[in-house]
Amino acid sequence: SSLTSVHTVTLAALKELELPIKEDKKDQLTAKIESQFADGKTVWIDIDAVTNNSSKITIRVGTFGDESRSRKIIEKIHRHLGMK
Repeated sequence: SSLTSVHTVTLAALKELELPIKEDKKDQLTAKIESQFADGKTVWIDIDAVTNNSSKITIRVGTFGDESRSRKIIEKIHRHLGMK
């Protein structure tokens, strides 16, 4: 999906997960979103436009990463995009 679409659904997914948006920056080629879990672990999401209709999402939770929480976020984003 396009960068704009992925950015929009990422914000919706974070809202559904009740994760507050601490920072949200976007231009035509990249988007950077920062959020935080209730326990204080920071979430960084980078979205890069690959083509007009495809994007790459990178999610990191906490300093050293948390795969299960990252996976929950990406699954929620995929659902919002209509993917399984």
